[in-house]
Amino acid sequence: MDAKIYEIFPLDIQLDKDQSTATLEIKEHMMNQYGIVHGGVITLFADTLMGEHAKQFYDDHTAVVTGQMNTYFINPAQSSSLYAEAHFIKKGRSNIVIECSVFADEKKVTHFNAIFHPVSKLN
Repeated sequence: MDAKIYEIFPLDIQLDKDQSTATLEIKEHMMNQYGIVHGGVITLFADTLMGEHAKQFYDDHTAVVTGQMNTYFINPAQSSSLYAEAHFIKKGRSNIVIECSVFADEKKVTHFNAIFHPVSKLN
């Protein structure tokens, strides 16, 4: 994983064809004014994991991009780390549907459903 995002947003991602997982250590600058992990940080975390999960099934000339994402914030994320699990709902030629759950201290804090699209890489 050589994307520039990993320089400022270090994730520990474990890819598997059935279910991929990731962990993120929470830093103070990732918190909102209420002392909980900012929803944008959680969304970036889940989107990155789901994208990596989808990308593993394509060659080096294909990228995957987020087409749509539904987000359900369930509980506040008050923890020093987050853990996420992503798995496929459908793998098609033009649409990939992935579901992801994010946990803080084993408590589900957010759930995502997303559609990704494979595209030719520009560079």
